[in-house]
Amino acid sequence: MPEIIRLAVPQDLPRLVEVSLASFGEVTWQRAVDRVFGPLNGRDWRDRWRLRVEKALQEQTILVLERGSELLGYACGTVDPAVGLGHIDILAVDPSVQGQGCGRRLLRAMEDYFLSQDAGHVSLEALVENDTANSLYRREGYRQMACHINWFKKLEAKREQ
Repeated sequence: MPEIIRLAVPQDLPRLVEVSLASFGEVTWQRAVDRVFGPLNGRDWRDRWRLRVEKALQEQTILVLERGSELLGYACGTVDPAVGLGHIDILAVDPSVQGQGCGRRLLRAMEDYFLSQDAGHVSLEALVENDTANSLYRREGYRQMACHINWFKKLEAKREQ
């Protein structure tokens, strides 16, 4: 069956969320937040991912990879025209098709989109533990620029100064 890459539409949201949860469920640091602090404002890590994908659908360009009528994965991002920089926010591939080149096709499609928007560079972030993604990015010529730590704290009532 032929594969196509197309722009996401609002009707894709449920499948985008499903692919995100399946793809990142084992590596997301948001699960650690839930273990330590519990759901945030009543929203567990899955709900927070859903909100993130909803926001991306409203504010970013999302390209989806389909085979037949099945959405296999997606990539989303933005371009900062002032500095000519594209940023990939999420690249998610259904685990059932990982290792078949879907991530590479989506990554290259986003790069092509950024080039069409006059971006000269692209950035993205991945967790250190995400070996699959980091291996792909290295093979595709990305260079590691930095590692950062996600710090998290529960805010308490206002303190005396």
